[in-house]
Amino acid sequence: MKKTLLLLSFILICISARAQYTTVPPKKSEREKYLDSLKNVKYPFVFPALGAKAQKKGFDIILPHGVMLNSIYTKQDIELSDLSVGFNTTDLTNIDSIVVFDHVTGEGIVTNFRFDTYIFPFLNVYFLAGTMNGNTSVALAEPIQYSTTTSNPGQYYGFGLMLAGGIGKYWITSDINFAWTDLDLLDHPVKTRVAGIRFGRTFNFNKHPQQNIAFWVATQNQKIFNETDGQISFSELGLTGSKFEEFSTQLDTWYNNLSPAQQKLYENMYTKLSEGFDNAANNIENGYVRYHFSKSLATPWHVSLGAQWQLNKRWQFRGEAGGAYRKQQFMLSVGYRFGIKGRNIASGKNEIPK
Repeated sequence: MKKTLLLLSFILICISARAQYTTVPPKKSEREKYLDSLKNVKYPFVFPALGAKAQKKGFDIILPHGVMLNSIYTKQDIELSDLSVGFNTTDLTNIDSIVVFDHVTGEGIVTNFRFDTYIFPFLNVYFLAGTMNGNTSVALAEPIQYSTTTSNPGQYYGFGLMLAGGIGKYWITSDINFAWTDLDLLDHPVKTRVAGIRFGRTFNFNKHPQQNIAFWVATQNQKIFNETDGQISFSELGLTGSKFEEFSTQLDTWYNNLSPAQQKLYENMYTKLSEGFDNAANNIENGYVRYHFSKSLATPWHVSLGAQWQLNKRWQFRGEAGGAYRKQQFMLSVGYRFGIKGRNIASGKNEIPK
């Protein structure tokens, strides 16, 4: 029995040894070979700082500079407050306490160029410049009933910062940007701030090391900062003398239906509006409405789903779609990336790649 056990043990040891020395190691994929090669190739670009050290550790960092063309469609409800209006040369009258909107909706297509640079592998700085072609639909319910849609094109510019990092197989970015939009119907540019977070994962192609597809979920918050002043002509609003006479009749009906206490409270406002309508009806030619208000978004937050196909390290194609209550936003973009050769910042090496 003992001899049998020794014989079996010897056979198992032999089999184990044979397997250890004759098994062919698994073949590396093209992606794995590509990542290994990065550790032995000199990083050729000035930016990002520490890029050479990151590549030496096997990180396939993105090319440092980029130009991206974006096309964005957005539609969302807007809230107006502190509203004052005047007609021709009459003084502005604050009607915020009596006006009731059925809705105020902004819709537009934004086209912009984004120029960016990775200062560090985890920090991106970018600049925006573009045009906006949009319109605003306003439906007024009280004290008069009136609806209109006006076109308000303009140009805008801005800048932003993005932080990026990884968690295992996943990545996360945090982004904030500020922009100033100069619209034709407003006296001063509108300042906005957009902040967002994206969480996603990138899937690589083993046979094409530089290609990948990324998917993510994002949440964004938008804020409009400044008060708005401007004017618009009666003709652009489709207002005529008969229309202002109709407004006067509606205003009288609204006022007469108020309680005595409410009539006393709003008497001064009612009188100024009545005088303004009369002034407008008698001076239609070259007439205009002046206004002042504060604007905010009815739904500042929204959620999006996005995807990007990287054809190679230079070309990327991206799409994103999302929204919230009474808000929709869609984006398509194409990006091109490049690098400027030179000694990498903070690389610790002095020689310049050829």
